[in-house]
Formats: sequence, C-alpha cells, structure tokens
Amino acid sequence: MADIEITPEAIAAQRAYDQADAHVRALTDQLPPGTVLASGAAVISDEQREALDKARTARLDALHKLREERAKLGPGNSIAIETALREAARTPAE
Repeated sequence: MADIEITPEAIAAQRAYDQADAHVRALTDQLPPGTVLASGAAVISDEQREALDKARTARLDALHKLREERAKLGPGNSIAIETALREAARTPAE
C-alpha cells in the first residue's frame, strides 16, 4: 500500500470522523439500554437527546467531508485506499 499517496487533508478528515464517531458512541453508552427504555422504566432527557442529535449531525458532516477527501484519492482499489487511509490516520504523527 506504499504506492497509495494519502493527502494530509484526507488524514485530517479521517481523524475528524473517528473523533466524531467516538463522541457519538460515548454519548450512547451513557443512555439506558433500549429494553429499559422500551419498558418505560427509564427515559432519555431532553438534554441527552439534544446532545446526541448534535453529535450525530457533527458525525454526518465529518462523514461527508471524509467522503469528499476519499474521492480525491482516486477510483482505484477502494478497499486498499480505505485501509491505507485508516492506517495513515491512526498512525501517530512524527
């Protein structure tokens, strides 16, 4: 995968998406289980719902930016490009 050139913008977009996704997961982890919500034994507060909605919107925006940057990397083997992009984004900068 060394022949795939990953741009700094694509790396930044992948990192932004990863961060936004982690934030959504952290918020959902704080919510009661779906079965508890369905039984009526717990509810999601307006504040929790608003925070989750904002986080999901931010994640979707980050995904759109990631897709734009990914498209600029070329139409080649998409699995190889996706893998190279993720590896580049998750490797600490020197």
